[in-house]
Amino acid sequence: MEYLPLISIPVIYLAVALIKPYINSKLPFNMCAICAAVSLTWLSLLVMWFMGYTVSILALGILMGMSVTGIMYKSEGLYKNFKIKNFWFVRLVIIIGGFYGIYFFLQNEWQIFSLIAISSLFLIIIASFLFQGVTHREALKEVKKKSSIVQKLDNCC
Repeated sequence: MEYLPLISIPVIYLAVALIKPYINSKLPFNMCAICAAVSLTWLSLLVMWFMGYTVSILALGILMGMSVTGIMYKSEGLYKNFKIKNFWFVRLVIIIGGFYGIYFFLQNEWQIFSLIAISSLFLIIIASFLFQGVTHREALKEVKKKSSIVQKLDNCC
């Protein structure tokens, strides 16, 4: 099972990249070939693990972590398109919640995993929908500054 990612990621990546032009127009989102390859690989490993096969939990965790980072980057585009503020905070919640969520999921700590998943979703909802008042630029104008720590956090990448 250790060599499955070595084979499956390039094969799925090439397959998705080749069919992407034909199916992307039918999808409500832009599919990423490498994201699909990594996700399908760790989903396959996860199914095999649940079926009782010997699977490297380290490899599974690394692949799942790659997907968490991909989710964060895809979310950033969504936040920019809809002009939703506070992505700097959501970025942290996705990465930290994703890390600990995967960790406790792979440790079979279902209660802690559930608590982290629910808490992360709750924090994202609060940051995305409840704290959308004054824009950052308006706040800076009020204090007569050109930049702040929040602006630097927003533009960290």
